[in-house]
Amino acid sequence: MSEFSPTEAALEGLRISRERPRAVLWWWAAYLLVGLLHIGLASTPPFNTLAAAYPDLLAASDAARANPTDAAASQHAMRLFGQVLPALAVFAAVALVSQMVFSTAVLRAVLRPAEQRFGYLRLSMDEVRQLGLALLIVLAVIGYSFLVSIASGLLLGLLATVLPPALLGLLAFVIIIAAFVYPAVRLSLAPAMTLADGRISFLRAWALTQGRFWPLFGTYALALAIAAVLWLAVTAPVGLALKLAGGRTDPTMITGFKDLAAPLPLIALVVGSLVQALVAAIMTAPIASAFRQIVGRVGAPPVVRAAATGSPWS
Repeated sequence: MSEFSPTEAALEGLRISRERPRAVLWWWAAYLLVGLLHIGLASTPPFNTLAAAYPDLLAASDAARANPTDAAASQHAMRLFGQVLPALAVFAAVALVSQMVFSTAVLRAVLRPAEQRFGYLRLSMDEVRQLGLALLIVLAVIGYSFLVSIASGLLLGLLATVLPPALLGLLAFVIIIAAFVYPAVRLSLAPAMTLADGRISFLRAWALTQGRFWPLFGTYALALAIAAVLWLAVTAPVGLALKLAGGRTDPTMITGFKDLAAPLPLIALVVGSLVQALVAAIMTAPIASAFRQIVGRVGAPPVVRAAATGSPWS
């Protein structure tokens, strides 16, 4: 294994976008298609009631939090949440699957550049494994968050008698950031390793990033800064121009295909899809680039064991 260049890894998304414009066009079209799918779902029963029910759900949730002893308020909030849960689950499933397809395409562009047909977009076992990895991460985050909340609560409770409230709040912020940022960076190469090795790899990525936390952290921070600059550079002037022209321009406020009959929402949707494609490339490609540089090839060296377990956690 070798060291890697954080700058080279952070700029990998821009390099791919410049050298493979056809792939970017495919990703742009795919993001646009998913946006149209969301609009189609949002205008179809029972999903078309979600936008109207959402403000009521927020109000009921606020009322329940403000009055934790009010059983009626809590029951009302739970009843409203139960009504919108199926629609939210469908939207979340569409978002998760589409995101796995997009991110896998970017990883494939870095690790398997020859497979450029359809802009590296596929529906294959690679995407299934990425989806499985994402579900494992979600479950791990839920369990880990529970443990962190208990441990940090006990620690802050002990320190509450000796530290002023301001310092205690700062300490709580530092603990939460450190508790989640460090493992996130150490496990960040898991998607690239999963694609390269053809099996779900989660905790194996921890060993691969040993001693490389700060270079990886710098890589992702630089990529995030580039993505933020790009987002602002494109959306700010376009949004201002559309606002000066008048009309609704936020794609998230489009509730049906009838809204796209006006040019402004359509322009906002098209431009937003392009920016999403570019940001996805900028934020995902560094993972594959860092992995490729560290292992020296697209697949990590095989791990020799006395008995293979086949566990995705190994």
